[in-house]
Amino acid sequence: MHYLQVKNLHKSYADKPLFEGIDFTIQQGQKVALVAKNGAGKSTLLDILLGHTDAPIGEVAFTNGVKVAYLSQSLQLDLEMTVIDTLVTHDNELGQLVLRYESACEDPTTSPELMQSLLDEIEEKNAWSFETKVKTIIAKLQLQKLLHQSI
Repeated sequence: MHYLQVKNLHKSYADKPLFEGIDFTIQQGQKVALVAKNGAGKSTLLDILLGHTDAPIGEVAFTNGVKVAYLSQSLQLDLEMTVIDTLVTHDNELGQLVLRYESACEDPTTSPELMQSLLDEIEEKNAWSFETKVKTIIAKLQLQKLLHQSI
């Protein structure tokens, strides 16, 4: 079963071709690497595959039901946040849920109903394990000293 099929993909800037006639298929179970020198069009190709950039010529087709994730080269981060807060909460529902709970704990005006609601949601979504996994990875990489520094 193929996950992705690319046919006759072309991309140019002005009159200069970046790439021409790219054809490939990624099958279930394959491991793929995209390797080329700087300026060869790797990021542009990924942007086209994700639909972020239009390709003037060619076809890109993902099989229905295939889930695609992408980590951009340039993240928009809050420079006032600490490293750990960014790792746990940046664009992550579970991390943001734990952060809301911790913030509510520090606020003496938080109602018991809100606290219980947040705890119930954390338990339902198993959000505690997410934060534990992040901290475990950080410990294995021996990066604990950096956690409370600002981004």
